Amino acid sequence: MENPLKRKADSANTDTTPKRAKPSLPKHAKRMFIQAKLSWTDQYGRHKTHEARLLLDCGCSGPILNKDFVWKTKVPWTRREVPISVLTADGEPMKEAGERYAQDLIMRIGHHQEELSWEVATLEEGIDGYLPVGWLQQHNPDIQWDTGKMEWRSDYCKKHCLPVSIKDAVRKFVQLVEEGKPWQVVSGTTI
Repeated sequence: MENPLKRKADSANTDTTPKRAKPSLPKHAKRMFIQAKLSWTDQYGRHKTHEARLLLDCGCSGPILNKDFVWKTKVPWTRREVPISVLTADGEPMKEAGERYAQDLIMRIGHHQEELSWEVATLEEGIDGYLPVGWLQQHNPDIQWDTGKMEWRSDYCKKHCLPVSIKDAVRKFVQLVEEGKPWQVVSGTTI
């Protein structure tokens, strides 16, 4: 007679290791692109602005513009006297990078604005430039990854990249006057 207190699992199989589910396949997502406006002054003193499709690239060591975008939009660039080495993520030299750079371009993403210098290199078709992880670290935007929407709340952006509202400027001015402290104007002069 079988013992009624003995469980069937005890008598059937002594291996109690749970069976592992079959691993799922790797998931791939779309790459994150940002629409930005790049502005500069051309050699004749005319203000130029062009839309740019920029890839957030965590393997990139600095901002890079596609050579084709630079030529097509006539972004002013400078040739280095001594080229530098710019490497791809796998350690290979990036094609044509380190020879030329574009400086003092104003980049606008929504109401966020900053001045950047960019390496010029051959990039894949359809990408106007790369924004590196260092850029993300410096500006630290809140990113809605599913929509690509960014909010700019970092102290760095509040000081350097975002417009100052008249209301906030007046409130700060009044506070400084009441405290008897000098007021710093954007141009750097004190009133």
